[in-house]
Amino acid sequence: MKSAGTPIVIGVGEEFLHDDGAGPAVVAQLRELAAAHLVPPDTRLEVCFGEPTELIELWRDAQVAIVVDAAVPDAGAGLAAGEVVRWEPGHGSGGTGRAGAAALRVTAALGPAAGHALGPGAALALANVLDRVPERLVLYAVVGTDFSLGPGLSEPVARAVDTVAHDIADELRREGLSARSDRELLSWSDDAPGPRLKP
Repeated sequence: MKSAGTPIVIGVGEEFLHDDGAGPAVVAQLRELAAAHLVPPDTRLEVCFGEPTELIELWRDAQVAIVVDAAVPDAGAGLAAGEVVRWEPGHGSGGTGRAGAAALRVTAALGPAAGHALGPGAALALANVLDRVPERLVLYAVVGTDFSLGPGLSEPVARAVDTVAHDIADELRREGLSARSDRELLSWSDDAPGPRLKP
């Protein structure tokens, strides 16, 4: 049952397409952290296949929506398997310039290229048209390498899942869930094409 105004974390993907299961794996780990009282008790943790209207319905009325999905490697964005981009539209890397371009490229790759439904990129575009974007929307893209049929994550993606789950738990525990600059969470050098999680 939904509670209006509560935060939600949505893991998008198919667990039986190897690295496409990154989003559901993050949610599974967050459930373990919630059991240890490391995630606020009112946080909703959901998994979906990535159909845009389903995503929009899940994040409806959420105070903050955090969406985690897999993305295919993109040489043009300079991102390899296991790397992560965090993009919050309207904050930090969601803006202009090289970093914003990398985040947008990765966001555009979330979905069909990763082997499932249209995904967060299409959901965000539709939500903008329908004026159904949450007050805060944060997208985490975990770059995968193996999207073939079968369970289990590749080693670099499995390591990233652990980091992303803990970063999201930390973010959810922040008082008031205020917007946070990507520079506080991510390493972001002038040489890098986009923000990356700190090791």
